[in-house]
Amino acid sequence: MIISGEKLVISGAIILAIGAVVEGIGQTESSFTGTDLGKDLIVEGNSVEAFGNSLQAVGRTLLLNDKREVTPSELYTITGAWLEAAGNTGNAVGISIELSGLEEDGILIDTLGSEVQG
Repeated sequence: MIISGEKLVISGAIILAIGAVVEGIGQTESSFTGTDLGKDLIVEGNSVEAFGNSLQAVGRTLLLNDKREVTPSELYTITGAWLEAAGNTGNAVGISIELSGLEEDGILIDTLGSEVQG
């Protein structure tokens, strides 16, 4: 079965939205309780978002195969999707490390993930 680039981009957007909702629920729970409660959902949400961003990057790359000329904006879009995926992965890893007891290291990695996304 061959999956088109367009379907990957759309699927990635749907998965990205689901991840954002899951992360938002975790952030809300963590903020309201003032504890680590909800941080597991933040990790899972960021992981799902990273997967969605990766699908979008691959899908957009596949869409370029049909073109003779590639514009800089298309390359920026693909690069941005990979950077978002890397940043989300950094956030998930950082918060996981924070939950395992190494709070300072986790915060540093989580911050780095957010910087990459920014």
